[in-house]
Amino acid sequence: MSTVLLLQADWLLRLLVKDWNGGGDAVAADWASASVLVATACVALMASGKWLLKKSAPNPFKLTWKWSKTLLFILGGLAPVAVIMLSAWYLSINFHDYAALFSGIVFAWIIYALGMVLVHAATQWRRDLF
Repeated sequence: MSTVLLLQADWLLRLLVKDWNGGGDAVAADWASASVLVATACVALMASGKWLLKKSAPNPFKLTWKWSKTLLFILGGLAPVAVIMLSAWYLSINFHDYAALFSGIVFAWIIYALGMVLVHAATQWRRDLF
């Protein structure tokens, strides 16, 4: 449902693709969908990884991370987002615009960062970040 609402935001799609005349609306919709999918998958993987790291902590003092460690963990997740988006661009024939590639990566990074902040705010990890 949220992806459908996202695709209705014409101003957002115009940010993703500069060449709007030659079928740019379809390319922008594809980039928006790919960005949401990749960012959501990376949030799920990074949250699962953090859960596993915390579950395997040897003592209770290691369960609470410092703010800087949590921030570095979140920033470390930006690289997989960029690599996956770059792979999607390289392997697909629909994604052919360099500007759209960079806009899609930045858009996915924003969604990923917001997702990680929301995960931390909604779980017992809020003390790690806030």
